[in-house]
Amino acid sequence: MQAGPVLDKVRAAKTFFCGLNRDLIEYSTADGHGNRAQFDADLCTAVAVAVLGPKAKVSLTAYPDEPKSLEALRKGEVDLVPTATPDFGNTVMSGLNFGYPILFDAQSFIVLKSLHIKSANELSGRRICYLDSTGVADNLHDFAARGTFDFKPFPFTEQGEMEAAFITNNCQAMASDITQLANMRLAFRRLADNYEIIPDNIAPDPLAPVYAANDRDWSAIIQWTMQALIMAEAEGITRANVDSKLKSEEYRVQRLLGVTTGYGNKLKLADDWALNVIRAVGNYGEIYDRDLGMNSPLKIPRGPNELMIHGGLLYPLPLRIDHD
Repeated sequence: MQAGPVLDKVRAAKTFFCGLNRDLIEYSTADGHGNRAQFDADLCTAVAVAVLGPKAKVSLTAYPDEPKSLEALRKGEVDLVPTATPDFGNTVMSGLNFGYPILFDAQSFIVLKSLHIKSANELSGRRICYLDSTGVADNLHDFAARGTFDFKPFPFTEQGEMEAAFITNNCQAMASDITQLANMRLAFRRLADNYEIIPDNIAPDPLAPVYAANDRDWSAIIQWTMQALIMAEAEGITRANVDSKLKSEEYRVQRLLGVTTGYGNKLKLADDWALNVIRAVGNYGEIYDRDLGMNSPLKIPRGPNELMIHGGLLYPLPLRIDHD
């Protein structure tokens, strides 16, 4: 079965090379995302198992910021960066392909719980810490320019100084992306439980898988592996019950798990590729909960990363082949 160049490369190497984007703020202030390495690692494992089977070998390389991870991808050092920013510059000028967003990050604020602040507008008139000359700063000023929010700017050029000002109550809130705020809160150690991230999102900042351009086979594999994770959650298929679901009489489940044959072949994969993926990492919700959500140290609520039927932005694309 002839495949695309990346798929052939991965199979020849018998190893899937994946880049983890740690977004360490001391290396780059291009955006406000935080370290999500475990979430990325599970997405890497999902793709590796889809391509190489249950005993897939995965080689993970951590990069300090997004530009370095994307450069490694361009050079062919890794086969996938599972989460990166699909902004105008990256999607138009990077020479790489981006899939659908797989993680909906957004800019918000962290505050002391004792202040009982539940919305961004309640921060009007208060001093807010943020990193200057970043997308976070631009979004914060844009939000204020809408006319319902007036704040006292307290800009910084160094994260450590900003956190010190915040934790000593020299500002009443810090602004950044939610993943970054959750990592900052974790660094407060014994004081972490004193702080909460408010639910308001003042600017979206999604993340999507990124991979080599001009390889349709590889693009399809990445896209449908991510879809399989979302689809599994939508169908109630988990790591624990996936084998019992092989007996399901529902067409969507039969197609996803390979009971209905021929779908894997369209991706140049085995028919049980998605079954193996779910056995290895579970569904999207399971991954999110253990790596980013309430069962993880970061404790980030699902929010927009819920399924659409639960008020979020995620929904599975139809897994079907229209009849002639």
